[in-house]
Amino acid sequence: MGKLETKPKGYSSEIIIWNAIKNTQKAFSMKDIEDNTRQDRIVIREYFKKLLKAGFIAQTGETFKRKKLYVLTKTQDEAPKLQCTGETCRQSLSFDHMWRTIKMNKGSAFTAKELAILASTDEVKISINLAARYITALKMAGYIKNCPRKKNAFRFLSSKNTGPKAPTIKITRTLFDPNTNQKIWEKEGYLS
Repeated sequence: MGKLETKPKGYSSEIIIWNAIKNTQKAFSMKDIEDNTRQDRIVIREYFKKLLKAGFIAQTGETFKRKKLYVLTKTQDEAPKLQCTGETCRQSLSFDHMWRTIKMNKGSAFTAKELAILASTDEVKISINLAARYITALKMAGYIKNCPRKKNAFRFLSSKNTGPKAPTIKITRTLFDPNTNQKIWEKEGYLS
């Protein structure tokens, strides 16, 4: 496993930890991941707990230098976005659904209410409030613009189709685009 010299711009700790785990060809310890990623030990431990509960990693039952060893049991390209229970983060799924819906809308105007309805499924219910917050963040980041012909409606700018991964609103009051690995927009007090 090669060492990461710097934290790539925009990458969250969980993405860096996940990439290190995926690139490991053998059993690994938390210390191995810490040494190879330079991420905080507590952050690594908390992410390991989530990955264990979700079945992405498993303990081998063996130790090396008194450290528990783990193996990757289930893989995927993107870092799993998990709650403490090991379940998939619902808000992350909501962003995915809304992003896909906006892009499928092919430039047609939409309101927060329409987006919430169109992007909701039996498994993922999106509130009008969350849709409105997502629209605000996308608008401030320049991904969508107001539609002058329809009140409180917006239109996606096809030039901002950066890829399949949904830009997400972070607790740090930023909009992060995982396709470009960049923080696109930040506003103090946005989510409070």
